[in-house]
Amino acid sequence: MKINKMSHRIKIMKPVSGGADEGFGEPISFTSDGDIWAEFLRVRIVPTAMIGSGETVETTQGMRIRPRNIEKGWKIIEGEHTYKVLHVDTSTPGEIILTTKEVDP
Repeated sequence: MKINKMSHRIKIMKPVSGGADEGFGEPISFTSDGDIWAEFLRVRIVPTAMIGSGETVETTQGMRIRPRNIEKGWKIIEGEHTYKVLHVDTSTPGEIILTTKEVDP
């Protein structure tokens, strides 16, 4: 991992359950779990098939960060952009690769 490539300051947002419907559906809100530096990897564009509507394209953004507690479903905020964590890859010691997709805030 090259620290000088970590040029994006990101905010990690942890989901907070709402109580009554805990365990079902999307969390009600998110709370900050800290700010860290990240390296943004090349954007990945993957063709996907949607039922009944033909082929579409899904764009994902990879991010490399130092090891820390983060899970699928959490959010990342960088500037005016909000990303949802789709996958957490911990296979390489000393770093974590997040696969994210930009979403509406």
